[in-house]
Amino acid sequence: ATLNGSSLNVSQLPIGGPYQFGYTVVDAGCGNVSAVVFLTATDFPEAGSGTTLTLCSNGPQVDLFAALGGDPDLGGTWTGPGNVPHNGIFVPGSEPDGNYTYTVVGTAPCGNASAVINITVNDPPNAGANGVLLACDTLTALSLFNALQGSPQTGGTWEDLDGSGGLTNGSLNTTGIAPGEYYYRYTVSVAGCGNATALVKVP
Repeated sequence: ATLNGSSLNVSQLPIGGPYQFGYTVVDAGCGNVSAVVFLTATDFPEAGSGTTLTLCSNGPQVDLFAALGGDPDLGGTWTGPGNVPHNGIFVPGSEPDGNYTYTVVGTAPCGNASAVINITVNDPPNAGANGVLLACDTLTALSLFNALQGSPQTGGTWEDLDGSGGLTNGSLNTTGIAPGEYYYRYTVSVAGCGNATALVKVP
């Protein structure tokens, strides 16, 4: 252990004890006076470090302990949003978003240690289903989104798969496109869930 004057770096002591540290006052006329301090080192609790998880509602369950950073101690307890006890296995789609806290109880005089995992759960993307759009070659702003089937989400991106040159942000200008069959891909991305795609064919 490192002893600097009267200051001690306890973190360098092995856990346990008690360890004896003597203090002596020397007086040339009166002699020496000594006192002994007995010190016991207690292990400081380690809960690891928290993180943020973005998951998909149809994704697999997550072992929250494995998501902690650092070197957390085993044997702690988990609580979910509202300080409700939790088993540490998060099931997307059936449990609420929010903060999940891992707590390791300290031994006096050490306090407790805790780490928080903030969880956000998103629904999977929906790009709709493939569609076909018949169009005249005189249209300057034809919306491809309206050709998608099902219930596609807005806010996705479009890709001109055949290089027709008439696509701008989901709007198709047919006036400069040669007659033919063209495919356009719509992609919706959701954090934690990946992508979904659908095609629109313009014959």
